Amino acid sequence: MRAITTTPIPLVVLLLMICPLSVQGGTIRIMPLGDSITAGEHYGYPSFGERTGYRKPLYELMVANAYDVNFVGSLHWGFDITPAFDCDHEGHPGWKADRIAENVYRWLEQNPPDIVLAHVGTNGLSAGNDRDVERMLDEIDRYEADNDVEVTVLLARIIHRYEMDAHAVTTAFNDNIEAMALSRVYNDGDKIIVVDMESNAGIDYMADGVDMLGTTYPGVSYDRYHPSDQGNAKMARLWFEHLQSFLEPYKARYPYPANGSYVWPATFAQYQWSIPAPRHPNDVVACDVYIGTDPNTLGRIVVDEPVNSLPSGAFPIIPETAYCWRVDCHDPNAGNPVVTEGSVWTFHTFDPVPRVDAGGSLSDPLPAVDRPLVIPMNPTVTDEGDPNTVLYYLWSVESAPAEAPDVVFDDSTIENPLVSFLAPGEYILRLSVSDDGPVEIQESKGVVSDTVTITVEPPKPRRR
Repeated sequence: MRAITTTPIPLVVLLLMICPLSVQGGTIRIMPLGDSITAGEHYGYPSFGERTGYRKPLYELMVANAYDVNFVGSLHWGFDITPAFDCDHEGHPGWKADRIAENVYRWLEQNPPDIVLAHVGTNGLSAGNDRDVERMLDEIDRYEADNDVEVTVLLARIIHRYEMDAHAVTTAFNDNIEAMALSRVYNDGDKIIVVDMESNAGIDYMADGVDMLGTTYPGVSYDRYHPSDQGNAKMARLWFEHLQSFLEPYKARYPYPANGSYVWPATFAQYQWSIPAPRHPNDVVACDVYIGTDPNTLGRIVVDEPVNSLPSGAFPIIPETAYCWRVDCHDPNAGNPVVTEGSVWTFHTFDPVPRVDAGGSLSDPLPAVDRPLVIPMNPTVTDEGDPNTVLYYLWSVESAPAEAPDVVFDDSTIENPLVSFLAPGEYILRLSVSDDGPVEIQESKGVVSDTVTITVEPPKPRRR
Protein backbone atom coordinates (compact mmCIF):
# COMPACT_ATOMS: atom_id res chain seq x y z
CA MET A 1 0.00 0.00 0.00
CA ARG A 2 1.04 3.60 -0.32
CA ALA A 3 -0.27 7.08 0.42
CA ILE A 4 -0.43 10.46 -1.14
CA THR A 5 -2.14 13.77 -0.66
CA THR A 6 -4.26 15.09 -3.46
CA THR A 7 -2.46 18.21 -4.68
CA PRO A 8 -0.09 17.74 -7.63
CA ILE A 9 3.25 18.61 -6.01
CA PRO A 10 2.97 16.46 -2.86
CA LEU A 11 1.56 13.69 -5.02
CA VAL A 12 4.64 13.59 -7.23
CA VAL A 13 7.01 13.80 -4.28
CA LEU A 14 5.33 10.94 -2.44
CA LEU A 15 5.14 8.83 -5.57
CA LEU A 16 8.91 8.87 -5.73
CA MET A 17 8.96 7.00 -2.40
CA ILE A 18 7.46 3.98 -4.16
CA CYS A 19 8.69 1.96 -7.11
CA PRO A 20 5.88 2.20 -9.68
CA LEU A 21 4.63 -0.73 -11.66
CA SER A 22 6.18 -1.09 -15.09
CA VAL A 23 3.67 -0.22 -17.79
CA GLN A 24 5.53 -2.56 -20.12
CA GLY A 25 5.74 -5.26 -17.47
CA GLY A 26 2.46 -6.99 -18.30
CA THR A 27 -1.16 -6.72 -17.28
CA ILE A 28 -2.02 -4.39 -14.39
CA ARG A 29 -4.47 -6.10 -12.04
CA ILE A 30 -6.85 -3.66 -10.32
CA MET A 31 -9.41 -4.54 -7.64
CA PRO A 32 -12.27 -2.01 -7.23
CA LEU A 33 -13.15 -2.42 -3.53
CA GLY A 34 -16.04 -0.94 -1.57
CA ASP A 35 -19.80 -0.91 -1.27
CA SER A 36 -22.75 -0.03 -3.53
CA ILE A 37 -20.96 3.04 -4.93
CA THR A 38 -18.28 0.73 -6.31
CA ALA A 39 -20.87 -1.83 -7.40
CA GLY A 40 -23.08 0.69 -9.18
CA GLU A 41 -26.15 -0.47 -7.25
CA HIS A 42 -28.72 1.77 -5.57
CA TYR A 43 -31.45 0.29 -3.40
CA GLY A 44 -31.61 -2.89 -5.48
CA TYR A 45 -31.61 -1.07 -8.83
CA PRO A 46 -30.67 -1.65 -11.61
CA SER A 47 -30.27 -5.36 -12.46
CA PHE A 48 -26.89 -7.03 -11.85
CA GLY A 49 -26.11 -6.94 -15.56
CA GLU A 50 -26.53 -3.16 -15.68
CA ARG A 51 -24.58 -2.16 -12.56
CA THR A 52 -21.38 -0.35 -13.50
CA GLY A 53 -20.65 2.55 -11.10
CA TYR A 54 -17.38 4.32 -11.83
CA ARG A 55 -15.86 1.04 -13.02
CA LYS A 56 -16.93 1.20 -16.66
CA PRO A 57 -15.74 4.77 -17.39
CA LEU A 58 -12.48 4.04 -15.53
CA TYR A 59 -11.87 0.86 -17.50
CA GLU A 60 -12.52 2.73 -20.76
CA LEU A 61 -10.07 5.48 -19.76
CA MET A 62 -7.38 2.92 -18.99
CA VAL A 63 -7.84 1.07 -22.27
CA ALA A 64 -8.04 4.30 -24.30
CA ASN A 65 -4.67 5.31 -22.85
CA ALA A 66 -3.04 2.00 -23.84
CA TYR A 67 -2.88 0.38 -20.40
CA ASP A 68 -3.14 -3.41 -20.31
CA VAL A 69 -5.53 -3.67 -17.38
CA ASN A 70 -7.47 -6.48 -15.73
CA PHE A 71 -10.13 -5.66 -13.16
CA VAL A 72 -10.29 -8.46 -10.56
CA GLY A 73 -12.81 -9.55 -7.93
CA SER A 74 -15.37 -12.23 -7.09
CA LEU A 75 -18.35 -10.20 -8.36
CA HIS A 76 -19.13 -9.67 -12.06
CA TRP A 77 -21.75 -6.92 -12.41
CA GLY A 78 -22.29 -4.95 -15.59
CA PHE A 79 -22.14 -7.93 -17.94
CA ASP A 80 -25.13 -6.78 -20.03
CA ILE A 81 -23.62 -3.40 -20.88
CA THR A 82 -22.64 -2.62 -24.48
CA PRO A 83 -19.85 -2.11 -25.32
CA ALA A 84 -18.63 -4.73 -22.87
CA PHE A 85 -16.00 -3.97 -20.23
CA ASP A 86 -14.09 -5.93 -17.59
CA CYS A 87 -16.76 -5.93 -14.88
CA ASP A 88 -15.02 -7.88 -12.05
CA HIS A 89 -14.98 -6.12 -8.67
CA GLU A 90 -15.45 -6.33 -4.90
CA GLY A 91 -18.20 -3.75 -4.44
CA HIS A 92 -20.62 -5.08 -1.81
CA PRO A 93 -23.83 -3.03 -1.40
CA GLY A 94 -24.69 -2.17 2.19
CA TRP A 95 -21.42 -3.44 3.65
CA LYS A 96 -19.73 -1.40 6.36
CA ALA A 97 -15.98 -0.98 6.65
CA ASP A 98 -15.69 -3.60 9.40
CA ARG A 99 -17.24 -6.31 7.24
CA ILE A 100 -15.01 -5.39 4.31
CA ALA A 101 -11.99 -5.63 6.63
CA GLU A 102 -13.10 -9.12 7.73
CA ASN A 103 -13.23 -10.39 4.13
CA VAL A 104 -10.53 -8.51 2.22
CA TYR A 105 -7.76 -11.07 2.93
CA ARG A 106 -9.86 -13.84 1.34
CA TRP A 107 -10.69 -11.69 -1.69
CA LEU A 108 -7.02 -10.86 -2.23
CA GLU A 109 -6.11 -14.52 -2.09
CA GLN A 110 -8.82 -15.48 -4.57
CA ASN A 111 -8.09 -12.69 -7.08
CA PRO A 112 -4.65 -11.17 -6.42
CA PRO A 113 -4.37 -7.51 -7.48
CA ASP A 114 -1.44 -5.18 -8.04
CA ILE A 115 -3.60 -2.17 -7.11
CA VAL A 116 -6.68 -1.79 -4.89
CA LEU A 117 -9.10 1.12 -5.36
CA ALA A 118 -10.80 1.45 -1.95
CA HIS A 119 -13.87 3.65 -1.47
CA VAL A 120 -14.99 2.44 1.95
CA GLY A 121 -16.94 3.92 4.86
CA THR A 122 -20.21 5.32 3.50
CA ASN A 123 -22.37 2.71 5.23
CA GLY A 124 -22.59 3.11 9.01
CA LEU A 125 -20.69 6.36 8.67
CA SER A 126 -19.12 7.87 11.76
CA ALA A 127 -15.92 9.77 12.26
CA GLY A 128 -14.56 6.81 14.24
CA ASN A 129 -14.98 4.36 11.38
CA ASP A 130 -11.40 5.09 10.38
CA ARG A 131 -10.42 2.30 12.78
CA ASP A 132 -12.26 -0.22 10.60
CA VAL A 133 -10.51 1.16 7.52
CA GLU A 134 -7.20 0.77 9.34
CA ARG A 135 -8.05 -2.86 10.09
CA MET A 136 -8.69 -3.32 6.37
CA LEU A 137 -5.23 -1.93 5.63
CA ASP A 138 -3.76 -4.24 8.29
CA GLU A 139 -5.34 -7.20 6.52
CA ILE A 140 -3.85 -6.09 3.22
CA ASP A 141 -0.44 -5.85 4.92
CA ARG A 142 -0.92 -9.37 6.32
CA TYR A 143 -1.75 -10.68 2.86
CA GLU A 144 1.40 -9.02 1.45
CA ALA A 145 3.60 -10.54 4.14
CA ASP A 146 2.10 -14.02 3.85
CA ASN A 147 2.44 -14.10 0.07
CA ASP A 148 5.61 -12.01 -0.43
CA VAL A 149 3.87 -9.54 -2.75
CA GLU A 150 3.26 -5.80 -2.85
CA VAL A 151 -0.14 -4.19 -3.27
CA THR A 152 -0.65 -0.46 -3.82
CA VAL A 153 -3.84 0.95 -2.29
CA LEU A 154 -5.54 4.05 -3.68
CA LEU A 155 -7.60 5.03 -0.64
CA ALA A 156 -10.47 7.44 -1.22
CA ARG A 157 -11.62 10.27 0.91
CA ILE A 158 -15.22 9.17 0.32
CA ILE A 159 -17.76 11.30 -1.50
CA HIS A 160 -20.44 13.32 0.30
CA ARG A 161 -24.11 12.45 0.22
CA TYR A 162 -26.89 14.03 -1.79
CA GLU A 163 -27.82 17.52 -0.55
CA MET A 164 -24.63 17.39 1.59
CA ASP A 165 -26.38 15.21 4.16
CA ALA A 166 -23.98 14.41 7.05
CA HIS A 167 -21.23 16.44 5.35
CA ALA A 168 -19.46 17.32 8.62
CA VAL A 169 -19.28 13.66 9.65
CA THR A 170 -18.02 12.68 6.20
CA THR A 171 -15.25 15.28 6.31
CA ALA A 172 -14.23 14.29 9.85
CA PHE A 173 -14.07 10.62 8.78
CA ASN A 174 -12.03 11.55 5.72
CA ASP A 175 -9.62 13.68 7.77
CA ASN A 176 -9.07 10.76 10.13
CA ILE A 177 -8.40 8.19 7.42
CA GLU A 178 -6.05 10.54 5.56
CA ALA A 179 -4.02 11.25 8.71
CA MET A 180 -3.90 7.55 9.52
CA ALA A 181 -2.88 6.58 5.98
CA LEU A 182 -0.13 9.19 5.71
CA SER A 183 1.24 8.08 9.06
CA ARG A 184 1.48 4.53 7.72
CA VAL A 185 3.31 5.78 4.64
CA TYR A 186 5.92 7.82 6.48
CA ASN A 187 6.39 5.56 9.49
CA ASP A 188 5.78 2.07 8.11
CA GLY A 189 6.48 2.40 4.38
CA ASP A 190 2.95 1.41 3.39
CA LYS A 191 2.08 1.93 -0.25
CA ILE A 192 -1.05 4.09 -0.04
CA ILE A 193 -2.27 6.99 -2.18
CA VAL A 194 -5.02 9.14 -0.66
CA VAL A 195 -7.43 10.18 -3.42
CA ASP A 196 -9.67 13.10 -2.48
CA MET A 197 -12.98 12.04 -3.99
CA GLU A 198 -14.74 14.28 -1.46
CA SER A 199 -13.51 17.53 -2.99
CA ASN A 200 -11.30 16.95 -6.02
CA ALA A 201 -13.61 14.87 -8.21
CA GLY A 202 -15.70 17.99 -8.88
CA ILE A 203 -18.96 16.32 -7.88
CA ASP A 204 -21.97 18.63 -7.47
CA TYR A 205 -23.76 17.30 -4.40
CA MET A 206 -26.66 19.72 -4.59
CA ALA A 207 -28.11 19.61 -8.12
CA ASP A 208 -30.82 16.96 -8.24
CA GLY A 209 -30.15 14.31 -10.84
CA VAL A 210 -26.91 15.81 -12.13
CA ASP A 211 -23.97 14.27 -10.27
CA MET A 212 -25.90 12.62 -7.42
CA LEU A 213 -29.04 10.62 -8.18
CA GLY A 214 -31.42 12.20 -5.68
CA THR A 215 -33.99 9.66 -6.93
CA THR A 216 -36.84 8.09 -4.98
CA TYR A 217 -37.37 4.33 -4.72
CA PRO A 218 -40.02 2.17 -3.04
CA GLY A 219 -39.70 2.74 0.69
CA VAL A 220 -36.92 5.33 0.22
CA SER A 221 -37.61 9.06 0.45
CA TYR A 222 -34.60 9.92 -1.72
CA ASP A 223 -31.26 8.45 -2.72
CA ARG A 224 -28.66 10.07 -0.48
CA TYR A 225 -25.61 8.06 -1.39
CA HIS A 226 -25.13 7.21 -5.06
CA PRO A 227 -23.64 9.16 -7.96
CA SER A 228 -25.36 9.41 -11.32
CA ASP A 229 -23.60 8.36 -14.52
CA GLN A 230 -22.10 11.84 -14.67
CA GLY A 231 -20.89 11.64 -11.07
CA ASN A 232 -19.43 8.19 -11.73
CA ALA A 233 -17.54 9.56 -14.72
CA LYS A 234 -16.03 12.26 -12.48
CA MET A 235 -14.94 9.64 -9.95
CA ALA A 236 -13.42 7.58 -12.76
CA ARG A 237 -11.44 10.57 -14.03
CA LEU A 238 -9.89 11.22 -10.61
CA TRP A 239 -9.04 7.53 -10.09
CA PHE A 240 -7.44 7.53 -13.54
CA GLU A 241 -5.34 10.64 -12.90
CA HIS A 242 -3.87 9.08 -9.76
CA LEU A 243 -3.32 5.72 -11.43
CA GLN A 244 -1.56 7.40 -14.32
CA SER A 245 0.67 9.43 -12.01
CA PHE A 246 1.61 6.27 -10.14
CA LEU A 247 2.21 4.11 -13.19
CA GLU A 248 4.13 6.79 -15.11
CA PRO A 249 5.41 9.31 -12.53
CA TYR A 250 7.88 11.11 -14.81
CA LYS A 251 5.38 12.43 -17.34
CA ALA A 252 4.09 15.98 -17.49
CA ARG A 253 0.62 16.22 -15.92
CA TYR A 254 -2.38 18.52 -15.32
CA PRO A 255 -2.65 20.21 -18.73
CA TYR A 256 -4.44 23.47 -19.24
CA PRO A 257 -6.39 23.57 -21.48
CA ALA A 258 -7.59 20.34 -19.89
CA ASN A 259 -7.51 17.25 -22.06
CA GLY A 260 -10.75 17.09 -24.08
CA SER A 261 -11.90 20.56 -23.00
CA TYR A 262 -13.34 23.43 -25.01
CA VAL A 263 -11.67 26.84 -25.10
CA TRP A 264 -12.85 30.21 -26.33
CA PRO A 265 -9.82 31.84 -28.03
CA ALA A 266 -10.79 35.35 -26.93
CA THR A 267 -10.28 34.43 -23.25
CA PHE A 268 -7.40 31.97 -23.64
CA ALA A 269 -4.32 33.34 -21.82
CA GLN A 270 -1.75 30.55 -21.57
CA TYR A 271 -0.85 26.89 -21.79
CA GLN A 272 0.07 25.25 -18.47
CA TRP A 273 1.25 21.87 -17.21
CA SER A 274 3.06 20.38 -14.23
CA ILE A 275 6.65 19.22 -14.47
CA PRO A 276 7.39 15.94 -12.66
CA ALA A 277 9.94 15.85 -9.85
CA PRO A 278 13.39 14.74 -11.06
CA ARG A 279 14.73 11.30 -10.33
CA HIS A 280 17.53 12.93 -8.32
CA PRO A 281 16.74 15.88 -6.03
CA ASN A 282 19.38 18.34 -7.29
CA ASP A 283 18.47 17.94 -10.98
CA VAL A 284 16.15 20.25 -12.94
CA VAL A 285 13.65 18.79 -15.41
CA ALA A 286 13.25 20.68 -18.69
CA CYS A 287 10.62 20.34 -21.41
CA ASP A 288 10.06 20.11 -25.14
CA VAL A 289 6.60 21.37 -26.12
CA TYR A 290 4.84 20.35 -29.31
CA ILE A 291 1.54 21.85 -30.55
CA GLY A 292 -0.48 21.52 -33.74
CA THR A 293 -3.69 20.32 -35.34
CA ASP A 294 -2.35 16.92 -36.48
CA PRO A 295 -1.10 14.61 -33.69
CA ASN A 296 1.32 12.99 -36.14
CA THR A 297 3.01 16.24 -37.20
CA LEU A 298 3.15 18.43 -34.10
CA GLY A 299 5.51 21.37 -34.31
CA ARG A 300 8.10 21.82 -31.56
CA ILE A 301 7.85 25.34 -30.17
CA VAL A 302 9.96 24.92 -27.00
CA VAL A 303 13.26 23.03 -26.86
CA ASP A 304 14.71 21.70 -23.59
CA GLU A 305 13.56 24.57 -21.34
CA PRO A 306 12.62 24.37 -17.60
CA VAL A 307 9.20 25.99 -18.12
CA ASN A 308 5.70 24.92 -17.12
CA SER A 309 3.64 27.50 -19.01
CA LEU A 310 3.52 29.38 -22.31
CA PRO A 311 1.59 32.51 -23.30
CA SER A 312 -1.28 31.90 -25.70
CA GLY A 313 0.64 33.76 -28.39
CA ALA A 314 3.31 31.08 -28.45
CA PHE A 315 0.94 29.12 -30.66
CA PRO A 316 -2.11 31.24 -31.56
CA ILE A 317 -5.42 29.42 -31.86
CA ILE A 318 -8.56 30.15 -33.85
CA PRO A 319 -12.23 29.20 -33.28
CA GLU A 320 -13.81 25.94 -34.35
CA THR A 321 -10.55 23.99 -34.48
CA ALA A 322 -9.20 20.87 -32.74
CA TYR A 323 -5.66 21.14 -31.34
CA CYS A 324 -3.21 18.56 -30.03
CA TRP A 325 -0.18 19.13 -27.82
CA ARG A 326 2.46 17.17 -25.94
CA VAL A 327 5.11 17.95 -23.35
CA ASP A 328 8.24 15.75 -23.24
CA CYS A 329 10.35 15.88 -20.09
CA HIS A 330 14.17 15.90 -20.04
CA ASP A 331 15.48 14.51 -16.74
CA PRO A 332 19.28 14.90 -16.25
CA ASN A 333 19.17 11.73 -14.09
CA ALA A 334 22.52 12.47 -12.42
CA GLY A 335 24.44 12.45 -15.70
CA ASN A 336 22.41 9.74 -17.48
CA PRO A 337 19.69 11.83 -19.21
CA VAL A 338 16.25 10.35 -19.77
CA VAL A 339 13.56 11.83 -22.02
CA THR A 340 9.99 10.84 -21.10
CA GLU A 341 7.54 11.37 -23.94
CA GLY A 342 4.30 12.90 -22.77
CA SER A 343 0.74 11.96 -23.57
CA VAL A 344 -0.96 13.73 -26.48
CA TRP A 345 -3.55 16.10 -25.04
CA THR A 346 -6.37 17.58 -27.09
CA PHE A 347 -8.61 20.60 -26.81
CA HIS A 348 -11.19 22.24 -29.04
CA THR A 349 -11.90 25.90 -29.64
CA PHE A 350 -15.27 27.52 -30.19
CA ASP A 351 -16.87 30.87 -30.90
CA PRO A 352 -19.76 31.43 -28.49
CA VAL A 353 -23.14 32.08 -30.05
CA PRO A 354 -24.65 35.49 -29.35
CA ARG A 355 -26.78 36.12 -26.29
CA VAL A 356 -30.33 37.14 -27.19
CA ASP A 357 -33.08 38.75 -25.12
CA ALA A 358 -36.06 39.50 -27.36
CA GLY A 359 -37.36 42.02 -24.83
CA GLY A 360 -40.01 42.21 -22.16
CA SER A 361 -43.68 41.43 -22.70
CA LEU A 362 -45.78 44.30 -24.04
CA SER A 363 -49.48 45.15 -23.91
CA ASP A 364 -51.12 47.94 -25.95
CA PRO A 365 -54.57 48.59 -27.45
CA LEU A 366 -55.27 48.99 -31.11
CA PRO A 367 -55.57 52.73 -31.89
CA ALA A 368 -58.87 52.21 -33.73
CA VAL A 369 -60.81 49.71 -35.81
CA ASP A 370 -59.03 48.99 -39.09
CA ARG A 371 -55.92 50.80 -37.93
CA PRO A 372 -52.83 48.76 -36.97
CA LEU A 373 -50.97 48.87 -33.72
CA VAL A 374 -47.32 49.53 -34.62
CA ILE A 375 -44.71 48.52 -32.05
CA PRO A 376 -40.93 48.93 -32.35
CA MET A 377 -39.03 45.83 -31.18
CA ASN A 378 -36.34 46.51 -28.59
CA PRO A 379 -34.24 43.36 -28.09
CA THR A 380 -30.81 43.10 -26.46
CA VAL A 381 -28.24 41.12 -28.48
CA THR A 382 -24.60 40.75 -27.48
CA ASP A 383 -21.84 38.74 -29.14
CA GLU A 384 -19.09 37.59 -26.78
CA GLY A 385 -17.00 36.23 -29.63
CA ASP A 386 -15.24 38.29 -32.28
CA PRO A 387 -16.49 41.88 -31.81
CA ASN A 388 -16.06 42.47 -35.56
CA THR A 389 -18.40 39.61 -36.50
CA VAL A 390 -21.54 40.54 -38.46
CA LEU A 391 -24.74 39.43 -36.74
CA TYR A 392 -27.68 38.12 -38.78
CA TYR A 393 -31.27 38.50 -37.54
CA LEU A 394 -34.59 36.91 -38.40
CA TRP A 395 -37.92 37.74 -36.77
CA SER A 396 -40.82 35.31 -37.11
CA VAL A 397 -44.28 34.70 -35.65
CA GLU A 398 -44.30 31.83 -33.17
CA SER A 399 -48.06 32.01 -32.54
CA ALA A 400 -51.03 34.32 -33.25
CA PRO A 401 -54.78 34.35 -32.66
CA ALA A 402 -56.77 32.14 -35.01
CA GLU A 403 -57.90 33.89 -38.22
CA ALA A 404 -56.00 37.08 -37.30
CA PRO A 405 -54.48 38.98 -40.25
CA ASP A 406 -50.77 38.45 -40.77
CA VAL A 407 -48.31 40.28 -38.56
CA VAL A 408 -46.31 42.67 -40.70
CA PHE A 409 -42.59 43.46 -40.16
CA ASP A 410 -41.14 46.47 -41.94
CA ASP A 411 -37.96 44.32 -42.19
CA SER A 412 -37.76 40.93 -40.48
CA THR A 413 -33.95 40.72 -40.92
CA ILE A 414 -32.94 43.70 -38.76
CA GLU A 415 -32.51 43.93 -34.99
CA ASN A 416 -35.18 46.58 -34.31
CA PRO A 417 -38.03 46.28 -36.81
CA LEU A 418 -41.41 47.97 -36.61
CA VAL A 419 -44.16 45.37 -36.24
CA SER A 420 -47.81 45.96 -37.19
CA PHE A 421 -50.79 44.13 -35.66
CA LEU A 422 -54.34 44.44 -37.04
CA ALA A 423 -56.34 42.26 -34.62
CA PRO A 424 -56.49 41.92 -30.84
CA GLY A 425 -55.10 38.86 -29.08
CA GLU A 426 -51.86 37.39 -27.83
CA TYR A 427 -48.89 37.10 -30.21
CA ILE A 428 -45.54 35.45 -29.62
CA LEU A 429 -42.68 36.66 -31.79
CA ARG A 430 -39.31 34.91 -32.06
CA LEU A 431 -35.97 36.59 -32.73
CA SER A 432 -33.27 34.25 -34.08
CA VAL A 433 -29.65 35.37 -34.38
CA SER A 434 -26.51 33.88 -35.92
CA ASP A 435 -22.94 35.11 -36.25
CA ASP A 436 -22.07 32.53 -38.93
CA GLY A 437 -24.30 33.76 -41.78
CA PRO A 438 -27.97 34.30 -42.62
CA VAL A 439 -30.20 32.52 -40.11
CA GLU A 440 -32.21 30.78 -42.84
CA ILE A 441 -29.22 28.70 -43.99
CA GLN A 442 -27.68 27.86 -40.60
CA GLU A 443 -27.97 24.62 -38.71
CA SER A 444 -29.87 24.95 -35.44
CA LYS A 445 -26.69 24.62 -33.33
CA GLY A 446 -25.38 27.86 -34.87
CA VAL A 447 -28.52 29.85 -34.11
CA VAL A 448 -29.72 31.26 -30.79
CA SER A 449 -33.20 32.69 -30.26
CA ASP A 450 -35.64 34.12 -27.76
CA THR A 451 -39.32 35.05 -27.76
CA VAL A 452 -41.36 38.03 -26.71
CA THR A 453 -45.11 38.12 -25.98
CA ILE A 454 -47.21 40.98 -27.36
CA THR A 455 -50.77 41.38 -26.11
CA VAL A 456 -52.89 43.49 -28.44
CA GLU A 457 -55.99 44.80 -26.70
CA PRO A 458 -59.21 45.90 -28.45
CA PRO A 459 -59.39 49.63 -29.20
CA LYS A 460 -60.56 51.75 -26.33
CA PRO A 461 -64.06 53.25 -26.81
CA ARG A 462 -64.09 56.88 -27.76
CA ARG A 463 -65.36 59.38 -25.24
CA ARG A 464 -68.45 61.36 -26.16
